[in-house]
Parts: sequence; structure tokens; C-alpha cells
Amino acid sequence: MLKKIFIIVISFICVLSIGLFNRTSIFSEYSNAFEICFNRASSSESIFSVKKGEFIFLDNVAGESFSTTAQDFNLDNFLNKFNARIVMVEKLENGVSYYAYSPTIKYKAQILDKTVNLQVFVGEKVTVGSPFIFGSF
Repeated sequence: MLKKIFIIVISFICVLSIGLFNRTSIFSEYSNAFEICFNRASSSESIFSVKKGEFIFLDNVAGESFSTTAQDFNLDNFLNKFNARIVMVEKLENGVSYYAYSPTIKYKAQILDKTVNLQVFVGEKVTVGSPFIFGSF
């Protein structure tokens, strides 16, 4: 009887460990460094820079972002990877900001009356965030 309980407990610990250590950024394929937001309230945002390997230890992540060069990024391929559709486009003086929705991404936010969970800013560099880019781009 004790042996069965021991096996059940060890199995449970293994399953939890696999779940914990499989947590990665949704953008892990695109970058080795991310900015993570822990609180969406703009007055108390908590934004931290983390490396890919550090992501597995994070809890209660409310958003993620990364930056890359414009020549290393293809917007159409990126949107296809996440099965995302563009909801809104905002032209700014230093680039274009695309707001999109992907059913495969857990983060969500409302902008105007639309649900979005991806923002891609294309300028001299590309910055991608989910549900938004937190901080500057």
C-alpha cells in the first residue's frame, strides 16, 4: 500500500514538473530576450527584461514583447504562424502599428470595440507585444 502511494506521489510530482518546465514565451521562436509585464494597470506596470531560459520560472504574466530588426521579420509569416488577422492599423510618424487577433494566444485586450491580442510596430526596428507593446517602441 505504501509503495502505491509513493508511486502516485512521484507520478504527480513528475507531471507537475513537466508542466512547469515547459512554460515558454509565446515568442520564443523569434527571440532569446523578452520584456514581460506582470500588471496591466498603467500606473503600476511591472515590466522586466528576461532571457528565454528564465521564462519557465515566471507566474502571472499579463503580457510579453520582443524586438528584432526589420530585415529579420516578415509580418505575413508571423501572422500566419499565429493564425492572426489584422483588426486595425495605425500609421504613426515613425512607423506603422498593426493590431491583430489570434485565437491561439491567451492574452486579450479591448481597443475601441475590438478584441486584440497582438500589436506589431514596424519602423526602423520591429517590436511585437501581446496583448500590447508595453513601454516604448
